[in-house]
Amino acid sequence: MTLTYRPEIDGLRAVSVVSVILYHAGVSAVSGGFVGVDVFFVISGYLITSIIIRDAGAGSFSFLDFYERRARRILPALFFVMLCCIPFAALWMLPPELQEFSQSVISVCLFVSNFLFWNQSDYFAAAAELKPLLHTWSLAVEEQFYILFPILLLAMGGLRRRHVIWVLAGMAAVSLLGSEYAARFYPIGNFYLLPTRAWELLAGALCTFVTLKPHPMRDNIFSGAGLLAIVAAVFWFDDATASPSGVTLLPVLGAAAFLVFAAPGTIVARALSLRPVVLLGLISYSAYLWHQPLFAFARLRNIVPPSQLLMLGLCAVALVLGYLTWRFIETPARRRGVWPLVNRTAVVSVFTAAAVVLVGLGTAGQMTSGFPQRLPERALSILASAEEKGTLTRNCLNHLEVNDAEAGKKCHIGADRAKLDFVLIGDSFAAAIADGVHIAAKQTDQSGQLFAVSACPPVVAVGGNYGPTKILCKDFQKSMLALVAELKPKTIILYSAWGILGDKRILEANGLVKGRDNFDDKVVQTLKDLNATGAKVFVICCAPGAVGGLDIPSAYARLEFYGSHMNLAQGPGAGDAVRRLFQSPEVQKYATLVDLTDPFCDAETCLLVKDGHSLFRDGGHLSKFGSEFLAPTLKKIFDTALKTN
Repeated sequence: MTLTYRPEIDGLRAVSVVSVILYHAGVSAVSGGFVGVDVFFVISGYLITSIIIRDAGAGSFSFLDFYERRARRILPALFFVMLCCIPFAALWMLPPELQEFSQSVISVCLFVSNFLFWNQSDYFAAAAELKPLLHTWSLAVEEQFYILFPILLLAMGGLRRRHVIWVLAGMAAVSLLGSEYAARFYPIGNFYLLPTRAWELLAGALCTFVTLKPHPMRDNIFSGAGLLAIVAAVFWFDDATASPSGVTLLPVLGAAAFLVFAAPGTIVARALSLRPVVLLGLISYSAYLWHQPLFAFARLRNIVPPSQLLMLGLCAVALVLGYLTWRFIETPARRRGVWPLVNRTAVVSVFTAAAVVLVGLGTAGQMTSGFPQRLPERALSILASAEEKGTLTRNCLNHLEVNDAEAGKKCHIGADRAKLDFVLIGDSFAAAIADGVHIAAKQTDQSGQLFAVSACPPVVAVGGNYGPTKILCKDFQKSMLALVAELKPKTIILYSAWGILGDKRILEANGLVKGRDNFDDKVVQTLKDLNATGAKVFVICCAPGAVGGLDIPSAYARLEFYGSHMNLAQGPGAGDAVRRLFQSPEVQKYATLVDLTDPFCDAETCLLVKDGHSLFRDGGHLSKFGSEFLAPTLKKIFDTALKTN
């Protein structure tokens, strides 16, 4: 088998890298741009398999040569970009962020960063945008594949061609089925890990076994359809698309069709072989390396979300840096005899030394917990106050053993008395406010208990797929009215992430209900049923938030760190639709609204940080300090309830 350079493949790389960069820049039209990585996997599987088959067929395959070429291809640009990131990380990252970044530096050097990010965050979560090395997960997946695949392919050297194809196709099918299953039950691991990604690389590998005689009409139709499938996925998919899964067959088969049918004379091959497009493909690896650090550091330094214009400008910067890195680092490093990588011994020595330096710097950042000495005391105080969770939050969230005396004792609120006067019901927001409720209840000699499930609105018959505790949530929602009837409290207090649940897109995407109106109806019905028990019902709502949903303690600590002054407060936290619902006469017949706007906000702004302490531990949950700050407001609930009862 001989390998002929195919410029149209570099053109396909250009399409892929532009899709990924624009997606990470937040260009909404390119909502599925992340599929560019899926296409990269197909291309990589195709090219690597072609090289292995060629060398093995000529009797010249060497593992040492293979991995030396991989090292020359991957490591110079990668290590250079990582070294450039470290000073900016030290200048702009908060200690927890720098500690996580340090961990990622170590894991990238070991090609296991996909495992690290699997344990840290969802790729599609907002927090992931602040990780400069997040994109290296795909390099880790590829390198893990390259360790195993050559061994497998050479081990099958004695098999007939069709048997090799069946083995690879069978492995791809198992991996695809695994990704379809994992997308439903283990979505984060499904995204990051090799077993559920292998089918994409194997799809490319299988393309090397397809040899067809030229047929202009067929080749034009299928290569064009392949490129169209990729483009369709780029614009059609979005963050809610299970990836990878069966639906990812669209861009993967599209890439495979392109590789097989995009013969030199076809329309798409000519279009993607234009010199500017090919050049973009040639620099795609270096541009890919640069784009995520540029975007992450821009978001870190700007505090508020950067403008679309700035992000588009950084896209251009990524391409310029990508070209310079390709021209002066990536290309020379691939040629033997060029200093300092003059031979294999030099390759091992230089890259080992670079890895030791990087791992050493990463270890220092990890061991020192992100060098907190870099920050002023007030910034550290804000961060420390956000880390402190109340006892009730730690002990009671997701623990609903109603008849368990020990659990009941841990989740008891207020006066130390067996007979319950009230219950506090809700999600993690309710658990976060429980310490303030505890203080207010003790002051009024009221005894109660907390019942809280993460990501679980206290609304009967909503359920759905929202959050990791969906089974516990459904069970609790079904039994909530029976629980209240059993305990017979005089007062019921509900608190939830009403602002989040007020978003119709979130409601429908998570299968909670079939729309805004449907959710409102279920809220009203739940309040009516709770009121029918004879208890006085209170709904807590509408604490303020920060601009753009920022993590409040991190944003304000960053202001102190950078010496900046900016008003980030934005409130109230719940959307207008939710406020209108709770203020409506229909709801007020069954429940009393406790609006948290007043204790936080005056006519001009809202208070998010007080006396060097954050009132919130993230973008919405109250900190222990914030919960206790609200105790006087929460005391009014019990004063009102006592007067009524």
